[in-house]
Amino acid sequence: MSSLRLAALLLIVSPGLPLSHAVATPSWIAAPSEPAVNAAQDGQLRYVGDGLTILVTSFDEATLKAAGTITLPGDSARPFTLQLTVEADGTQTGKGEVEGERLKRRLKTREKADGSIEVTYRAKRYTVSLQTEGGGVPPVIPPVTPTPGPGQAGQAGHNGGPRPSGTVRLRKHTFHDPGVNGIASHTVLVPDGWKAEGGPFWLNSNFFKVMPSRDITVKSPEGVSVRVEPTFMARDYVPVPGSGFRRPQEGQSDDGIPILYMPTDIEGWKRLLLEKSMPEAHPKATNVRVKTATVIEDLTQQLHKGQAQLRAMADQNNVMNHQMGMHEFVDGWVMGFELTFTVDGQEFEEARLIAVNCSGLDSQITGRTLTWDMPLALTFTAPAGRLEKELPLLLTVMNSVQETRPWMENRAQLFAKIMKISHQVAMDNLRAAGERSKIMASAYDEINEGSMAGYRSRNASTDRSQDRIVNSIHETDYYTVPGSSTHVQLPSGYDHVYSNGGDEYILTNDALFDPAVELQNGNWTAMQTARR
Repeated sequence: MSSLRLAALLLIVSPGLPLSHAVATPSWIAAPSEPAVNAAQDGQLRYVGDGLTILVTSFDEATLKAAGTITLPGDSARPFTLQLTVEADGTQTGKGEVEGERLKRRLKTREKADGSIEVTYRAKRYTVSLQTEGGGVPPVIPPVTPTPGPGQAGQAGHNGGPRPSGTVRLRKHTFHDPGVNGIASHTVLVPDGWKAEGGPFWLNSNFFKVMPSRDITVKSPEGVSVRVEPTFMARDYVPVPGSGFRRPQEGQSDDGIPILYMPTDIEGWKRLLLEKSMPEAHPKATNVRVKTATVIEDLTQQLHKGQAQLRAMADQNNVMNHQMGMHEFVDGWVMGFELTFTVDGQEFEEARLIAVNCSGLDSQITGRTLTWDMPLALTFTAPAGRLEKELPLLLTVMNSVQETRPWMENRAQLFAKIMKISHQVAMDNLRAAGERSKIMASAYDEINEGSMAGYRSRNASTDRSQDRIVNSIHETDYYTVPGSSTHVQLPSGYDHVYSNGGDEYILTNDALFDPAVELQNGNWTAMQTARR
């Protein structure tokens, strides 16, 4: 994901919050009241124990980086670097690596209750523990255990502590469509301890020209969640005042497409959120307030690029249209909203990202006729003060939502069948119990397993619009499944990806993280990006 895209979302979530927070200076760099008995030279500290010697030679207070040398018996001193972190509760954490050999080796530390330091240095499959000599010596290196990720509080790693920060363990959850013989329809990667809800989404059968999509929510026990909302298409008609024409009632069907009034400005979208969307999504919410509502210009420009051909056609048509008092238009927006609300006394914050396409015709005689669709609607929710921190993980989960190939093939074939029959026949067929299942099941039987290229060429325009916007927020990569020639699509932005050969994946930017050591369960294999 580009920093520009993430910055845009972070501004929606919490425009008034700083992106970094001040932390306390690590206790080990504060000058002790008495000189340390094991200090080597001015500005250096030496720690020994169990045959291990650590010499800290430098510390950068601005970046919280330490450096020095580490020496094992019979070995030469080897340089190390360590990145330190101080959590809000004062817990000191850090991780580093030792150089000087063919492979870099990890260095881990843990501060004990008595102020001494336990050090774990992994080299050639052995571990040594270091305790500083002398109870009055301040700890030189903070503990290694990072702050647990969302939903991971209390989950133990291999040493009883939380899992490393920057590392996400995800399991694949599969949704099935009960209306289509229970075939697998969607998959999503779910963090440990979180719950996936929803699945395939079908509108009322009156709206048979609106293809099925999905409505998927992934939520942690603490209320951190991401919702990938349904895509849809609708029509609207706004007559010229005094023309004698009436605006159709919302909810009616216009040749298989619902009539829904499209807001004309950002204030209208705010009202729609407050009056319709929020009560449906959070029925117990009180004190609902829209703090920020804006059009995200750079993402809107991406949307407009996808409309370039349609816009060019409209411009050509308008050469003749203007002579008849008409104007054809193609437009679209990507909007961001920041909301706050309360549920059962707990405050929440929420960010919504909505993309809208619209096209139609303005007439001086009859008014405006338009078709509009919402190719993307995302909702990110968390307890107050946590959303900015949780957003990277929520984006990862959001971007992992995938439709299965059979379900997408069936949807494309269903759409083709419906377009070939008349309005009344389609209405009668789709109203009949089980008819939709028969059509989809029949289409499934016709699938050619080698037709992936054909499937891609048949993607609906709304799917392409959604892909453009999603990819502008967070890119994906294809990874080769270990031991096979098949591929799996996973969120990018992670340097290391592992698979257990089943439906679980670990994504991490921690070069020192080894799932075989940290988790001590399963057969984890590194995955490589696939050429496509």
